[in-house]
Amino acid sequence: MAKHLGRNVILNRDGTPVANMRTKSVSINRELVDVTDDDSSGWAEHLPEAGQMDVTISVEGVISDKTFMSAILDPTYGDEAYTLVYPDTGELAGTFGVTSFSTENAYNEASTYSFELRGNGAVTYTPPA
Repeated sequence: MAKHLGRNVILNRDGTPVANMRTKSVSINRELVDVTDDDSSGWAEHLPEAGQMDVTISVEGVISDKTFMSAILDPTYGDEAYTLVYPDTGELAGTFGVTSFSTENAYNEASTYSFELRGNGAVTYTPPA
């Protein structure tokens, strides 16, 4: 993967950058399918194909408005298209739903937010052209 500054990694929601972010992280989980049996001689064996895959994006930033919090509190708020763009490296894209949202308001610091997105369906990686 090419070297780049973290601040140059951009998270877009429906094509628009999510504002005031400081950190972005991605976790990709592949659930292995255990096929260990008596013939495995005590060693674990797994199918080469994942039984289930899951992608989670975690974000932290500085609060500038409450628009996103209002959307999160709306019970009809659903999944949206998100793209995590790595400069000169490619894009991770898919439909994600917000699984958690929190704010922190320390006495002598900027108010911050954090939220977690979980992929709904296939998430794709596209290398740069």
